[in-house]
Amino acid sequence: MVSFTDEIRRAVAASELTCYAISKRLGIPESSMSHFMHGKGLSFENLDALAALLGLHVTTGRKAGAKRTTRHITSKRRQRA
Repeated sequence: MVSFTDEIRRAVAASELTCYAISKRLGIPESSMSHFMHGKGLSFENLDALAALLGLHVTTGRKAGAKRTTRHITSKRRQRA
């Protein structure tokens, strides 16, 4: 199973925004964004801001009879053809 932060990293990569551009928009050091993209963590506050910047929404739920909760990350941005 892919981790939540890995899903966000994929969305960052798909956005074609640079770590520099994202860090400036979020008001965090570029090194923090770069470290995140290479497997380190970000604070929940910064993850929320990053998700908002990328237009991401998290939906969680449990199917009837399922033992695990599922989560889906979706974007309101249109995918490029």
